[in-house]
Amino acid sequence: MNAADGAGAIVVRDVQVGGGACDPTHCSVTGAATQGKVRAWEESNVLVTAADRYGTPCITGGRVVTAELKPASKKLEPLTVDAVDNDDGTYRIPLLIMHEGVRALLHVSLVGCRRLGFRQAA
Repeated sequence: MNAADGAGAIVVRDVQVGGGACDPTHCSVTGAATQGKVRAWEESNVLVTAADRYGTPCITGGRVVTAELKPASKKLEPLTVDAVDNDDGTYRIPLLIMHEGVRALLHVSLVGCRRLGFRQAA
């Protein structure tokens, strides 16, 4: 067999396999804010990594990701922040806490996914 006569030739095709729809049970949210390690007046970043129902990380961006920081104190207003799309399936959420000693709940929303909640403390 040789490739010249076509016998035993291998045909290679370019195939791309993309992840499925975003599944919140497999997405991850990491960063100092998720561990309560945030200081007032210092920017902290939260990283959201989108994944499908099989846990396969998404490799493209394009989702709308927002975060809402809800202080436990009724005296402070909630803060809504748009994430920065890194175009690789991850999203950076910049947070700047302007009050010391504030405890808050961080809600992260991905369009097409339900809300994910994580504690945050300043």
